[in-house]
Amino acid sequence: MSGPDVDRPQVRSWQRADLVPLVQRLRYLQRYRAAAVALVLALSLPRPPTVVLVLGAVALVAGAVAAAGVQRSADGARWLFGVVLLGDGLLFTTLVHLSGGLASPTRYLVLLHLVIVTLVASHRTGVKLAIWHSLLTLVVAEAIDIGWLQAVELADPTRALVAHLALVWLVTLVTASASGVNEREILRRRHDLDALARMSSALERVSDLHGVAGALVEHVVQTFDARRAAVVSLRDGDPVPLAGHGLRPMTRAGSLDGVLGEVATHRRTVLQSGLAPVDAWLAGQLPGAERLLFVPLVAGEEVDALLLVEFAAASTERMEQRVVSTIQRFAAQGALALANAHLHNQLVAMAETDGLTGIANRAAFDRSLAAELARVDRQGSEFMLLLCDLDHFKSINDTHGHQVGDDVLVTVAAALRRCSRPYDTVARFGGEEFAVIMPVTTHADPALVAERYRAAVAAAATPVPVTASVGIVSVTAAAAPATVVSAADAALYASKRGGRDRVTAADPVVEPAGMVLR
Repeated sequence: MSGPDVDRPQVRSWQRADLVPLVQRLRYLQRYRAAAVALVLALSLPRPPTVVLVLGAVALVAGAVAAAGVQRSADGARWLFGVVLLGDGLLFTTLVHLSGGLASPTRYLVLLHLVIVTLVASHRTGVKLAIWHSLLTLVVAEAIDIGWLQAVELADPTRALVAHLALVWLVTLVTASASGVNEREILRRRHDLDALARMSSALERVSDLHGVAGALVEHVVQTFDARRAAVVSLRDGDPVPLAGHGLRPMTRAGSLDGVLGEVATHRRTVLQSGLAPVDAWLAGQLPGAERLLFVPLVAGEEVDALLLVEFAAASTERMEQRVVSTIQRFAAQGALALANAHLHNQLVAMAETDGLTGIANRAAFDRSLAAELARVDRQGSEFMLLLCDLDHFKSINDTHGHQVGDDVLVTVAAALRRCSRPYDTVARFGGEEFAVIMPVTTHADPALVAERYRAAVAAAATPVPVTASVGIVSVTAAAAPATVVSAADAALYASKRGGRDRVTAADPVVEPAGMVLR
């Protein structure tokens, strides 16, 4: 999950991105301002047009200065924008008064100004500007009543004033209502895109399957306030949970039934109000589930996994299309990340696996040995290292051919792996030599352990009979990897010198000079 330190730069970048549209809004208002002044000048005015020219010039210069100030000052941008709108209110109120007041068609310039500001700024700004225009109109009306200003005589000035203000508010509220709907939709989409960007950033920082699935689930839950969610792998033909939120401990299922099979087969998003009896496995993980969304995670020709999301009960039965389509975008990003994680795992396995026998290679053996020695140093634990070399292997290749020799190596590797525990490291040490690292072997007799492996090799169903010489050493204290390998190798060659097909155990490695054969 993205932490606060990661999110802040993204928030600042959004703020910087807002500055350009604000400048464009000011330029748009500047063009409208110039057009309005030109229209008033074109009408037959009772006053000399010089006043209008001066007012228009002042308004245009002020607008240009404000636009330049917005570009230079991010902090004062919205304050400058507000000052410009207040100045526009004074400009249009004056133009309306000079061109005949409420009896002049120029009063519609105020209405058009309100519509433009509501659309290019926000519905809240439009309402605030309507209040400002209303106050200015009332001030002008009061000034006319007390004789400070002169105006065209009207048959019913009060009625004209009320009608004008009613029209101002009708236009403003209708425009603000429509603008508010658009603004909310834009903000929602912007929020979704921001969340998608955060999730993509989080996916870039993980490379394992469970980490990718966990990041996808976490961001879907946070963004859409989901009740429960999970990513289920379908690669092996049956569901394997990779990550979940709000679910019971998920277990491996037997087969793809019900909705899982439908999503996997038809590669389509499925919406369900609940689970059918055939979805028994899902029902066990999501008791009482409702309002479920299943999205396939497709990266190529097959459905590698699926994302399931459960939403809380809502007043409406239908789910917003925006939510579904956005989750599908999340799923597309997650599917690509999962495919990359699978590829990463394959590359790691290839880098650590012997191509012929399928067990660990020498590089993986070296890493495992270093890890065990570090654990001994850190925890005071113990482990054993066994080296096993096939006897007279060259004669097998010379007599029966290299293909038979390869079959022998594969069969022996499988026999050694069957003898080992899941957390032991069985590796091909080189040529016909194998190694086994056995952690946590306190109180075990090395000779007996090695004998079990020797017997397993002798009993393996190889194309031709084969035996092995074995050397084993127990490590009870930190030492250099070369020291441990040398101890086991010396024990191995002692078995060779002793007649082969036998076991030799070295004294435990306590320190680099503490190895003694027995």
